[in-house]
Amino acid sequence: MVDIIVTEEFFDAERLFGTLYLAIGEFAFPCVGWTDFSEDILSAWARELLRQSGGRPSRFTLHFMDGSYALDISKDGAEDLAVRCMDHGRTTYQFACGYDELLDALARGLKSLNRVLSEQQTGSFAPAVAHNNMLAGKLAAARRPAGDADTE
Repeated sequence: MVDIIVTEEFFDAERLFGTLYLAIGEFAFPCVGWTDFSEDILSAWARELLRQSGGRPSRFTLHFMDGSYALDISKDGAEDLAVRCMDHGRTTYQFACGYDELLDALARGLKSLNRVLSEQQTGSFAPAVAHNNMLAGKLAAARRPAGDADTE
């Protein structure tokens, strides 16, 4: 199972910076406690995954903003993804998952980010929370209907 972990956030005047990493079983990428521009990254990843919907094969990259880390993803068609965790262009770990599984992990990551923002008890993050909710809704809508695995 793939999880996108989002915990505490640190704020500057323009951007949200906080803990953000992938957990695939016991493996963490880039590492446990990695900090980066979580809202910017999750938004960019959501937009890219939504662009990759449908039954066509493709290859795309989801980048972290800090460091040289990225997820190089090959999509075989409608569902199966081969994901390589990259550091300076070198594969450090690879795994397979379904497109819907990655959509779900990203939606959970956006919801975790919203929980962190809501704990700030300030209205200044309301636009970010609304944007994240909109993206999570689009990710849910992009999921393949149950029983539709062989129809594209």
